[in-house]
This record gives sequence, C-alpha cells and structure tokens, in this order.
Amino acid sequence: MDDYRWILFTDLDGTLLDKETYEPGPSLGALGRCRDADLPVIFCSSKTGAEIRLYHERYASHPGSPFIAENGGGVFFPLDHWDEPPGGERKERFWKVTLGARHEEVLRVLVEAAGSVGMNVRTFSGMTPEELSRRTGLSLEEARLAGQRDFDEPFWIDGNEDRETFVAFEGTIEEGGMRLTRGGRCFHVHGASDKGKAAQYVRQRYEEAVGDVWAAAVGDAANDLPMFRIVDRAYLVKRDDDGHDPDIPRDGNIRFMPGVGPFGFSQAVDDLLLYSRDGST
Repeated sequence: MDDYRWILFTDLDGTLLDKETYEPGPSLGALGRCRDADLPVIFCSSKTGAEIRLYHERYASHPGSPFIAENGGGVFFPLDHWDEPPGGERKERFWKVTLGARHEEVLRVLVEAAGSVGMNVRTFSGMTPEELSRRTGLSLEEARLAGQRDFDEPFWIDGNEDRETFVAFEGTIEEGGMRLTRGGRCFHVHGASDKGKAAQYVRQRYEEAVGDVWAAAVGDAANDLPMFRIVDRAYLVKRDDDGHDPDIPRDGNIRFMPGVGPFGFSQAVDDLLLYSRDGST
C-alpha cells in the first residue's frame, strides 16, 4: 500500500455512472485525475459484488482499491494488494468480508412483511434476467450478475401504496431484524449494515496499513447518508430531474454539486483535489 492521504468513496448508479445508460461519461476524466493524484476511489453501491467487479476492472483509479457491495453488506479487497482483513474469506481474486445479513434471511423477512400488510412487491430474486433487464435497462448479462445477491434484496412496489401501509411495512421489516432503505432506483432490504459502517471498516483498513487518512464521499440519494456521516467531506450530485434528493439535509458537511450524475461527480473530484492540494483538512 502507498502512503495515501485521502480516499474517496463513491456511489455508482446516478453518481459515477449515468442512471440510464450506466456509462461513466465525464467521470472517466475525473477518475484519471484521481489516478494522477494518487487518490484511491472506492466504489460503494447497491450493486452485487459480481456486478462491481466488472466496473472495478474497467474504471478503478487504483487496482488495489477495495469495493463495497449491496449497500454495505460486504466488502471485497483484491488479494494481490491486501493482507487478510478481519473476517475475510477468499472468494476468487478477493478477500470477501461479510458485514450484513445472509440473503436468504433478508428475502424471507421482506416477503413476509409485504404479505402481512397486503403490499405488492417485485423483487430482483423474483424476476428472470429478461424481466430484470426490461425493468432496469441492464443487458441480459448485467441482469444475471445483478441477480447474484449475497446480502441485500432490491425491490419495487407495484401499485400506489398509502403512507399508512408503507409505515406498517417498514415497521414489520424492522421487527424482523432488517432495515429498509431507498436508493436512486428502488428500495432495498438488508441486515444491520449500511454504506457508512462499511466505509468506516474500509477506512480503518487503510489507516492500519498507512496511518491516518482523510475520507470523502460522493452520492446522489438517501441511502448514501450513512456514508456521508463518517467522512470528512461529502458531495451530493443532482438526480436526472435536475434536483437534489429532498431527503438529504443541508448541513455543513454535505456540498451540493450543480451537476447531474457523472457531471456532478467530476465537479466533486475537482473540488476535492483542489481542497487537498491546498493542504486543508
């Protein structure tokens, strides 16, 4: 490991990647600037480990950067760059660390909660790759990878549910020991893990390896809030409707970027690089 001073966590869909095309666009240039500045970019997404591995191979600013899958349910560290982390197990070319609940238990709680309040849900696990591809715009291969869940279950609500029903549904999820979060595209149910806990775990591994580091994060939705709260500098990009997520509070730690998705990510990187070059902490 090198002597990194800053690390940068980023969401993927709607932030580093365009929400509709899944292409990085202007994020590519920003990742190159991170590479030149020796700034590791750590992907932190609701996507599965199988999905993120492809983006890691294509776009990672550093080959040794770990990545966080399924809203913090697990972390993957490249074997060639990291010693075995606490709780790690080998999975292909990575150390896999499980921080969340097992997928089978997550899905059971979700289905039972929906049935108990009479809510119609469509889960990733309940769809064929073809159905998932049509609903998300993913290719068939990408949809297949998205279905390889380890810790988290994404879903949509079919029909217009009233607020009372939704509150009851959320309460039943929590009674089952799980959590409900809303991402940029759909809802997610997962165990007692989130992006913030996973980012903190990764930050600790860097600090064990190289000493104190400062951390920043970029995201677009409410499920990025736990990640924002554990970093020193946070950035929120605009959504496709040209507005910021209204569920994100305007406090001093979060900077609201004027750009949508990858354009906002590029702006956040430029701000962070300028801030770090000035010697600010």
